[in-house]
Amino acid sequence: MNRARKEALVKSLSEDMSGNSYVYVYGQNNVSVSELSLIRLDAAYANINMKFIKNTLAKRVVSDLKIDPLFEKVSVVFYGSGDPLEAAQVISRYEREYKGRFVAKGGSIDSFTCDKAMVDRMASVGSVDGLKAMLLGMLQAPVANFARVLSLASEKIGKE
Repeated sequence: MNRARKEALVKSLSEDMSGNSYVYVYGQNNVSVSELSLIRLDAAYANINMKFIKNTLAKRVVSDLKIDPLFEKVSVVFYGSGDPLEAAQVISRYEREYKGRFVAKGGSIDSFTCDKAMVDRMASVGSVDGLKAMLLGMLQAPVANFARVLSLASEKIGKE
């Protein structure tokens, strides 16, 4: 690939990745083409962009995200503008399935740099919508319990 094509690729990828809410970097070692195709299909279904980038080019693309030290050996970059928790869950399934061959290195969420441990924790948490529903349920529980107590008390008074 000549210099002009590399510069065009870097510019194109920089434009693609700018404005996304998350970027995850994964390392892959001895993952077959069919396994990578399966990951790519699942990622596409979840509206997650997936790119294989030569590490020297990737460092230029993501230099403003401060995650360029993550690029060692062969890297796969996932990025998108959707729910970063859902994306981490989709991708981490393959990390568990391909133990040691497909590993999270870290990433960036809304320009906040995160390490492998944080990506793994985000994958174990539910989606944003699920967390909102859980919080709403916890907030409604005391009110619902109080309403039940009042209802029972009024029934007891009505029977007497």
